[in-house]
Amino acid sequence: MSLLVSGGQNSTLTRNMLNALRDQIDPTIAAISTLVVILTSVLLAISQLCGKNTAR
Repeated sequence: MSLLVSGGQNSTLTRNMLNALRDQIDPTIAAISTLVVILTSVLLAISQLCGKNTAR
């Protein structure tokens, strides 16, 4: 989806990451990917905990 949305001068983070992976291996991409996975996991855990508290 991000490949279709971005065009011309505009570029999304995922498109930049994909282009960087094609050109060279960069530790910045690995760090950003790790942060995205951690953030998603934390948000999922928070939503699960809030869901359990409201079920009572």
